[in-house]
Amino acid sequence: MLSYLNELNRAVIGDNFEVESQSDNRFTSTTVHQDAKVIAWEYLQSNYRPTPSKRFDVLAALEGDDAQVRLKYLEERLRLIQTIGPALDQIRFALDPLAEYLAGLHLVELYGKNQGPWRKFLERAKVMPGVPISIQGFLLAVLDCTLVKGEEFGVPSFVVKELEKRTGTVP
Repeated sequence: MLSYLNELNRAVIGDNFEVESQSDNRFTSTTVHQDAKVIAWEYLQSNYRPTPSKRFDVLAALEGDDAQVRLKYLEERLRLIQTIGPALDQIRFALDPLAEYLAGLHLVELYGKNQGPWRKFLERAKVMPGVPISIQGFLLAVLDCTLVKGEEFGVPSFVVKELEKRTGTVP
């Protein structure tokens, strides 16, 4: 998924879009990754399903003086996100599976070895409406991210075990 973002970012050419801090009118792939992960989590955190986020909340989560420019870059240049709603005040991802995976990566990095946030996440996942089917895609993405990056960030082993149980992927 990150390679997909790299390819999208690499393909950005032209000079119609000004990125103040970049001479080639592109943000670095690292910036794109970080911003996309933050937005993805905003998009999924309310009910662990893809749900449009308020533009104001997304900008607040992105932080920084250039948050508006970075958001515009992801929407207009990379076409990762879309502005929707009658008031054009909501943000959604163009591809929900991409959002689920990026949000999963964000959680692995954010929660890391801290057991408390992981336990809260898993407890909340138990009570989401329509569980487990309604959030299956997201839980599978989080499981995949913990299997790939969990050791690097010190994710506790109980997280993988719980996610395997809840997704039905117990070996």
